Amino acid sequence: MRRDVADQPAGEKLLESLYRAAARAEARAFSGMIYESFRDVDLVTPAGIYVGKAPAYVVDVPRLTRSLERITRGLFYHETKMPLPLDTRVTVDPDFERDKKLQEEIAQYVGGPLQHSIARNAFGYTFKQTPTSPFTSIWLLVFYGVAPYLVLTVRPPRTSES
Repeated sequence: MRRDVADQPAGEKLLESLYRAAARAEARAFSGMIYESFRDVDLVTPAGIYVGKAPAYVVDVPRLTRSLERITRGLFYHETKMPLPLDTRVTVDPDFERDKKLQEEIAQYVGGPLQHSIARNAFGYTFKQTPTSPFTSIWLLVFYGVAPYLVLTVRPPRTSES
């Protein structure tokens, strides 16, 4: 878990439940995968000062991306009462979290602050559909107030067969 997420009240509760879940016999394989992915990393302040080493979890980006895609498909249905067609591409921007300027631009485009917040800001989201295609949309998902993700849904134009 990210250090800044664990510092949030909801993150602390999640961390406690993760420890309990990891202790279950059914979770041994998953716990082993998580444990194996830890690495020591250098800690550097924003000013560039080295302050030591700490263990860090190496994120399985494809797995995270698949989870964010499923969350977005579910939210799309929740909001529109329409499932996203199977040919609709759901794309996660892997670099969004590091691009503060893009985060501000996207937040402004989709209407400012998060439209929906769940479990005391453990998760929030906002979205906007294009006026010309109901299945093309932009989603801003934020976990624990500090972990933003940008997700796009795009349905390819239908080609007419002649």
